[in-house]
Amino acid sequence: MATYFHFAPAVALAVAAGTRTVGWRLMLLGAVCAVVPDADFLLVWLRFDPYSGTYGHRGFTHSLGFALVMGLIAALWRRPAPYSWHQRGLAGLYLALCTASHPLLDGLLDAGICNAWLWPLDGTRHCLGWRPIPMQHVALWGWVRLGTEMLWIGVPLVLLANGGMALRALHRRWRAPIRLVSQPVATGVKSVGFGIRPNLPDVRETRFFRERKETNRRLQRRRRVEAMDWLGRELRTRRISQGAGAAWDE
Repeated sequence: MATYFHFAPAVALAVAAGTRTVGWRLMLLGAVCAVVPDADFLLVWLRFDPYSGTYGHRGFTHSLGFALVMGLIAALWRRPAPYSWHQRGLAGLYLALCTASHPLLDGLLDAGICNAWLWPLDGTRHCLGWRPIPMQHVALWGWVRLGTEMLWIGVPLVLLANGGMALRALHRRWRAPIRLVSQPVATGVKSVGFGIRPNLPDVRETRFFRERKETNRRLQRRRRVEAMDWLGRELRTRRISQGAGAAWDE
């Protein structure tokens, strides 16, 4: 098993998805789910099942079925308000992926027994065809183990997190509205940067900017109405005062 970095996939997925999708509380819960499968050592210690049994180490807790169950429980456990079913489904998917990352990392090690991937359909142990992480003859604890895990697990996860952040940045930039800020000229074109673009309406203006424009228009209209009301009251007051003065003179 990976000694130091079983929690790391949860952090990398959270960073790649962004804080708006995965908050720090959900990230901590994902880190716990990524470590939970090794609780099967307790069943071995209690002699509930032998080490290589279905309920031993790398048994049912290292299966895809167990990961799906963990995600389903988490999705149903979260309170309906203020979370929607969409948000709870994303949280369940995230925790299921965190749980499944544990047997995946164990399966990539070239040491140790195989996982019961298909439990509860099949309790047979299955090994991955590609096990590149060299852990044979490496002690379970120590600097050599830490360095090997940092190279083979930490570096790819850092690349995954940075790749997710880059994709989110590109997505925000692609969806951002095109704001053409310049002064119109008589030829019907406007200057944008170092080039000339037609003076056409901004077709990619977002709903936020449209609503803000509409709010500004309503506010200006209301101010004009209030100014006209004030002017009318002033004129009526002056007329009344002038009439009263004329009557007093007579």
